[in-house]
Amino acid sequence: MSTSVYIFHESPVKLWGLTSRERLERVLAKARKNDFISDPTQATTDNVLLFRGDYLYDDRVIQNLLESPDTILLTSKEGHEIPVAAQVKADLALPV
Repeated sequence: MSTSVYIFHESPVKLWGLTSRERLERVLAKARKNDFISDPTQATTDNVLLFRGDYLYDDRVIQNLLESPDTILLTSKEGHEIPVAAQVKADLALPV
């Protein structure tokens, strides 16, 4: 089964010669077929994976997120919690 994937706040910075999108595409391709979308409301699957493109994710974190529906990963920035990645129901994914 495929999963819709939306990357927001993409960064132009390359790590190991890859953009954040290229790295996520590579890691997710190993896990299963994924449908990268340009708008989270265009998801064609039940769930959608959301990733901030200006963060780096370990392969194991991505794999665990794939296996964990209804999960949001948060970080703290300037005293506020902000979501950096999530797997949520497609109808709950709003444009970011």
